[in-house]
Amino acid sequence: MDEMLRSALLQSLADDNWVVRAHTTAAMLSLPMDYELINAISENLNDTHWPVRLIAMYSLAKHQGSNFRRVLDHTAEYDSNKLVREMAVALTGKAPETSKPTK
Repeated sequence: MDEMLRSALLQSLADDNWVVRAHTTAAMLSLPMDYELINAISENLNDTHWPVRLIAMYSLAKHQGSNFRRVLDHTAEYDSNKLVREMAVALTGKAPETSKPTK
């Protein structure tokens, strides 16, 4: 990857505007990833805006494979947004365990 493009991507992934971060992450789905790019995307897993968390999670799941399973399991159970939780379940293929009420 050209160093200028890589630098621009890293800068956009840290932009103050959450829309820029979400669109940048989505645009990177077909690009090869190195540690620094993966780390920059992972910074967005805790963003307050759910679209940023969703696309960051999707992108990392695509590039990390089974190594990302724990994060997906945690997200499926604890994320504040229903769509993000459902995407995590879809990516793992496993719904979080729910406690059954006792009689």
